[in-house]
Amino acid sequence: MKIIDQINLLAKKEYTNLKLGLERIEAALDELNHPEKKYPVIHVTGTNGKGSTSAIINSILIAARFKVGLYTSPHFLDIRERIRVNNNFISEETFERIAKKILSLPNGNDLTYFELMTVIAFQYFAEEKIDFLVSEVGLGGRFDATNVPQNKLVSIITSIDLDHTEILGDDLAKIAYEKGGIIKKNVPVIANTGRIETDLVIKKIADEKHAKCVFLNENFSAEYLKTDWLKRIQFFSYDGIFKKYNKLSLKLLGKHQVNNASLALAAIEILINQYDYSISDEAIISGLSNVVWSGRFEVLSWNINNVERTVILDGAHNTA
Repeated sequence: MKIIDQINLLAKKEYTNLKLGLERIEAALDELNHPEKKYPVIHVTGTNGKGSTSAIINSILIAARFKVGLYTSPHFLDIRERIRVNNNFISEETFERIAKKILSLPNGNDLTYFELMTVIAFQYFAEEKIDFLVSEVGLGGRFDATNVPQNKLVSIITSIDLDHTEILGDDLAKIAYEKGGIIKKNVPVIANTGRIETDLVIKKIADEKHAKCVFLNENFSAEYLKTDWLKRIQFFSYDGIFKKYNKLSLKLLGKHQVNNASLALAAIEILINQYDYSISDEAIISGLSNVVWSGRFEVLSWNINNVERTVILDGAHNTA
């Protein structure tokens, strides 16, 4: 059996037998000479919306002609969906080679499933010499395997709600504390937690880390305009930290995606204005209008026996 097939079997137990702590993945990365230090990271956590936000940032940066690594979870059909460079999945051959190398490390077999996947991703992105890594947290934030890199450009916290309460805590303040664990010293934070109580937790952590924190509907905002359901595209305006856009289009449907797009745009603004990256308006507009993220209110149509059928695919797994 191929290593990729063995790891695929482990995927079915992704949220079982979890072991908190970063010592295992840090030891493995040390053996590999720290591939995670070889590119800057945009880190995204939250209960809902972190995958969509990551996908939007990824799309804009690719439109701006950067080489972008994208690390997300879970996957739908192919484990390689999680690890992409400019939207191309890692090849099976490369996955096999890197996985074999990691499993041969002194503590390789001690890594959890998600830790192993994360080390494979970090190593692959280093080999590909990417310009950015857009990384979605797997679970929580503070002890998540994706939280090892220190060279972050920006931390993003999407909406916070009750989910995985047996691991993250049974109230929103506890969950916000775990999500806020991705905040690093002096690294800007963008947030849309959705509640005053969770905002206060994030603000406190940001203050302690001397990290400037901006909030949706406080420091920047967006307005939903309309949806063209025939073309399956929605329009919104964005009043940003530094700049306004009157009419932007987005293929991701649902008004909640306007919030996710706003977080992504705030991150792009910080890359431009704080770090002096060259990202044009054209790239922003193109990246937004062309982003694809499957299984998020995805409307599909089939003609079955000459009858038009519409199916909506959505991976929502909690009440929020």
